[in-house]
Amino acid sequence: KAAAGTPEWHAARRGVVTATRGANIIASREGHWSYRTELEEWKLLKAELAGESLPEDDDDEDGFRAAAMEWGIESEPVHRAKLAKALGEEVVPFGCIAEDRDLPWLRSSLEWYTKQSEMICEGKAPTEYGMDKWSSGSPFMYQVQTHIECHIARRPVGVLSALIPPSVRWERIDHDATSSTFI
Repeated sequence: KAAAGTPEWHAARRGVVTATRGANIIASREGHWSYRTELEEWKLLKAELAGESLPEDDDDEDGFRAAAMEWGIESEPVHRAKLAKALGEEVVPFGCIAEDRDLPWLRSSLEWYTKQSEMICEGKAPTEYGMDKWSSGSPFMYQVQTHIECHIARRPVGVLSALIPPSVRWERIDHDATSSTFI
């Protein structure tokens, strides 16, 4: 177990394709919004595998990603409570980095799951910068991330949720064999 943003969390994600990294690559390749381009992700992965010293994955020049991650962590209890109410079942922390049993280079920080139906839950807490990305539904990149997490956890259904005060928006992500073709 490693809390998001800690040195242990960064170490477990270093030099592998994470659900976030895979989603960035796929979304970028498909022409959708992503944090990094496909080329940027591959360059970063290559540098990590070469053992180069890099800034932490969640930091950028102006500290935006670090601030956004901090907001996500701080708002998590409220987000989980609102999602649980919307789903009608308990949402509990998963709190681990899972490795795909068939593809050991593929990992994900699994955040939450529903206690009764055992759905994987990916929670997002967009800041002012990211709010517009949710105006016409959930961003493709986050849908892909949730599919990858379902694949790793061997779950047929996931929930993608965004805390957009004062409420939570969520959608069910059905993961099946055809969804795995991009992994």
